[in-house]
Amino acid sequence: MEERDRSCTMIEDINVALELAEKDRVFIILNTHQSFMREGHGFPLVGNGINLFNNFNDAKECIDRNKIDRWESAYPIGSLEKSDKFKNIKNTLMIANAMGIENVFLDETYYFKTEWFLNAVGIKGRMEFNVRLTEIESNNIDSMMKESKISIRFNPIDLYEYTNPFEISDERKNELSHAIINPDGDNRRDVLKSISNNTLHENCFSQMLIRSQFIPMAIKKGDMNGLSYFNMIQTVYAEAIVNQLSSNTSLYILCDKQSHEVFIRKYPMGDDQKLFYVSYTDLFKYQGPLEYKKIADLEEIRNFIKQTNVDGVVITDGPSANALIDKEAFGL
Repeated sequence: MEERDRSCTMIEDINVALELAEKDRVFIILNTHQSFMREGHGFPLVGNGINLFNNFNDAKECIDRNKIDRWESAYPIGSLEKSDKFKNIKNTLMIANAMGIENVFLDETYYFKTEWFLNAVGIKGRMEFNVRLTEIESNNIDSMMKESKISIRFNPIDLYEYTNPFEISDERKNELSHAIINPDGDNRRDVLKSISNNTLHENCFSQMLIRSQFIPMAIKKGDMNGLSYFNMIQTVYAEAIVNQLSSNTSLYILCDKQSHEVFIRKYPMGDDQKLFYVSYTDLFKYQGPLEYKKIADLEEIRNFIKQTNVDGVVITDGPSANALIDKEAFGL
């Protein structure tokens, strides 16, 4: 990626520039370290320049062939839309030019100078571009403009055809909450069968809800029957989660970034139990302080429990669902 300009042909054909500028959509490779996967946007990857593609599949092939960092279930590819004043190709390259980024690569075949492209499409002299303001900037726009405090930076670019697979709607949250209190089944086996139809993430959310809200509420009210029920039902969810982990091929143990050792902490919702974290996705690996280490399977989790002598494991997507599973649920 860094040496691509040596094997690419420099474009100096104005017609090529004009055609590219008028395309409804152009694809751009994004930086995984500067992507926000809950919102589904990121910022351009800048090595020796910016990387553009006419075709989404060509961008994917480039990422795979050059071993550019990506997530297991998503590619860091955004789309520059002609209809978007913040995220069209002209505005994006004006910002790049202002940031001193000189080269733009197209389809791994051609490259052109950023300023040449802008001049070719009629943008010359003093360039005015659109930057999306933060809330603080919007509220203080007059003073910030006067003091030139608005920084030059890329606008966030949406990942193409991406939606957060771990976003649970409010309606679905209500359904999951209702199912905790009014489960579908008269016995443990039937309830387990029913909730096994939920996704792993939904069951982790529900189990977190039980331990963080329903159990503390029962304790506060002195509702011993409710407490007994919620303690029981959370073990059913724990069993379902462990069963689902056994067929999940995307498992990561979270480690300290400096020591690379398994990160162990006392979990405040678990009576100061010692726990480590396992994530079932790497989508949010750059949005937290810990390192993600790929592990093979459920058996490896069991081995880590034995080695570290923890009380349990937090099963999580990263930012939103944290299911505390006691080690007994793993058969230990």
